[in-house]
Amino acid sequence: MDSNSSSIFGTISPPRIPDQRRGRLRVEQVDTLAKLGGVIACVGVLAALSVVASFWHNGSRAYLMTFLVIFVAIYAAGFRRSIRWRKQVKPLELSRRAYVVRCLHVGFIGLLWSTMPAMLMPVATGNQRLLIVYVSSGLIASAVAIAPTMLAALLIAAPVTTATLISLVTTSDNDGILLGSVVLVYSSLVLVTAAHSYRSFVLRAVSNMELHEQKEVVGLLLREFEQNSSDWLWQTDGEGRLHDTSARMAQVAGVPAAELDGRPFLEWLEAITGSGERAGFEALVRDVHRQAPFRDLVTPVQTHDRTAWWSLTGKPVFDGLGMFNGYRGVASDVTSNMEAQAQVAHLASHDVLTDLPNRALFQNAIKAAMAEPGSRFALLWLDLDRFKAVNDTLGHAVGDALLVEVGKRLRACIGAQDAVARLGGDEFAILQIGGDANAAAALARRVGERVGEPFHLENGVRASVGVTAGIILAPEDGDNPEELLKNADLALYRAKHDGRGGWRFYDPEMDAVAKERSLLQSGLRDAIEREEFQLAFQPIVDPSNGRVVTFEALLRWTHPQRGSVSPAVFIPVAEETGMIVPIGEWVLRSACQEAMRWPVPAQVAVNLSPVQFRDPRLLDLVRSALAESGLPPARLELELTETIFLDASDATLACLHQLRETGVSIALDDFGTGYSSLSYLRSFPFDKVKIDQSFVSSLPGDESCLAIVRAILGMANSLGMRAVAEGVEHAGQAALLRAQGCSRMQGYFFSKPLPASEVERYLQEQATDMLLPGEPVAKLEQLR
Repeated sequence: MDSNSSSIFGTISPPRIPDQRRGRLRVEQVDTLAKLGGVIACVGVLAALSVVASFWHNGSRAYLMTFLVIFVAIYAAGFRRSIRWRKQVKPLELSRRAYVVRCLHVGFIGLLWSTMPAMLMPVATGNQRLLIVYVSSGLIASAVAIAPTMLAALLIAAPVTTATLISLVTTSDNDGILLGSVVLVYSSLVLVTAAHSYRSFVLRAVSNMELHEQKEVVGLLLREFEQNSSDWLWQTDGEGRLHDTSARMAQVAGVPAAELDGRPFLEWLEAITGSGERAGFEALVRDVHRQAPFRDLVTPVQTHDRTAWWSLTGKPVFDGLGMFNGYRGVASDVTSNMEAQAQVAHLASHDVLTDLPNRALFQNAIKAAMAEPGSRFALLWLDLDRFKAVNDTLGHAVGDALLVEVGKRLRACIGAQDAVARLGGDEFAILQIGGDANAAAALARRVGERVGEPFHLENGVRASVGVTAGIILAPEDGDNPEELLKNADLALYRAKHDGRGGWRFYDPEMDAVAKERSLLQSGLRDAIEREEFQLAFQPIVDPSNGRVVTFEALLRWTHPQRGSVSPAVFIPVAEETGMIVPIGEWVLRSACQEAMRWPVPAQVAVNLSPVQFRDPRLLDLVRSALAESGLPPARLELELTETIFLDASDATLACLHQLRETGVSIALDDFGTGYSSLSYLRSFPFDKVKIDQSFVSSLPGDESCLAIVRAILGMANSLGMRAVAEGVEHAGQAALLRAQGCSRMQGYFFSKPLPASEVERYLQEQATDMLLPGEPVAKLEQLR
């Protein structure tokens, strides 16, 4: 047998099913069959009625009536059983006997149908013979629909095929033999297809079971980790009174241990529980009354004149006779974790700098406004004029302070029902509820006048900016948030094109942005073939010794007419059009090849777009790039943004685990921005998280950013992940981050992105800068 034949039969051969999964697999098979019960019953009844009607005048009426009655009874019983199965709670496992009984029911249907060609073919006319063949072919084809229950598929297809072939071949004319040959070929094709479908179903079902079990194990390990972090013990007697109170518990509660001993545990806890979130306490009360164990129930408490959060775990204790003797448990103060989670959750929907709603929250506000019946509103997209000049000449600190003050003035310009958001950079947006064209124009004028007034910042700094606005009116200018924002952006582009400092309403004829985007798309299609792309590499450094551990590959595009095109301009276009997939493949292969030329075995980090991650060929691409370049998998790091979790599915996590199994590292980029959530770190054990530069840029002066950085570093260390601080621009930031335990840093303080041709020279210069062991590197002297 040649290799092609082996491959074909390999795809239809029965897969190996682990013994411990057979019972669960039978549940999935029967469930699939039950979901098709109604359709099968309806189609079967219609087919039976058509056969009876066609042969009523020339067939045996006794047979036809018997056939129809038995047929309807069997299908009704099967349909009723399917309904009953779908209404009940599915069992965890199903015995082989129960599974075979289900299949035999289908097999009895097949036997009944097999009597039809045997009894009716001898008296059939030409058209009636074709009807028998059509009905039989349909029954044979049903094997594909019920292929997950392969036994049932064979039990219905085999008798019908056999009876039809025998009836056709035994007819006296050549047409019967010809039709029989067609039925034989058709049946063979159906059975091969059904076998392939059965194999695919089993492999997919077993894979889903394994993934579910892995997720449960990971969740259990995380819960055990949290339980072990508890730092004091508590216990009660059989009457629910505290006793043997530990010194640590008394210290945390702010009450002497002697006063706590003998107090009813639930009454005391209720007295100190805060008036806000009480779900944790109420769940604890229910479990204690049921004498049931509980784990990690979090409740707010008032201690030392402040609100703290406690995590409580308890287990009931029974004596040898089964008498309840009270609870033994552990507790921990998780206030810092709760505050950090609340802060990160706030950051997920608010801009870090101005504390205004971010794009995600703003879009939700638009959706809410559109959901109101008969609602009308205006949307203003704002862009600051001359902000870049202020930022470049007076520094980023002044630019950030200016953005904060702009946010405050915008808040003062809007009504109580309106909303203002920072969309990114120097772009803001206002949602004006109930606004018409006149009200929107008045608001744009008011914003322009207010923002246009000089800003008096700290240290006597004076700055002035203007504002340009694009305006859309809803619902006229769009029926979804994305379209409204897109049209507002078009209006803003026209306003800036016509002259800054004004505003323009959206006009459907505005197509300047679309034309520009079309030109970019055209250029991107040919950029790889024309070798217009280049890679730059920015080092990620270990601050303890100054050595480079990783180079991040950064994509650059030099257009023959436009010159250097910013990634911020062309990458969004590439993602929207899908061209990021071939571009990303070129980046991955080129980065691996370049890394093999370096004189040191540093890692190379490659960013993956969410669009690339949805490409089913991604895993094969990574393996191919490693094999072709010869790069060891441990030297490749793939950086993912948290946007891949927006449509998170089992397939997403499966792909992450498959990538990890190749030996590459997985990093979560820009952690703490956009839609970030602590749950991502529970979903998949990343090797590394990258602290977004928006937190680092405000250090060391911004205490809130410092608190977030500390929380992320602590969380990463606890979960066994490395943390990389991005955007480190001066020694003060590097020193502070190092003091907080950050072991990896990246930014202009260490090096700007380097062309591929300069990486080797950079590494050689770095090696010559290194002194004897134990002596500081020149760069690191600034950290001390």
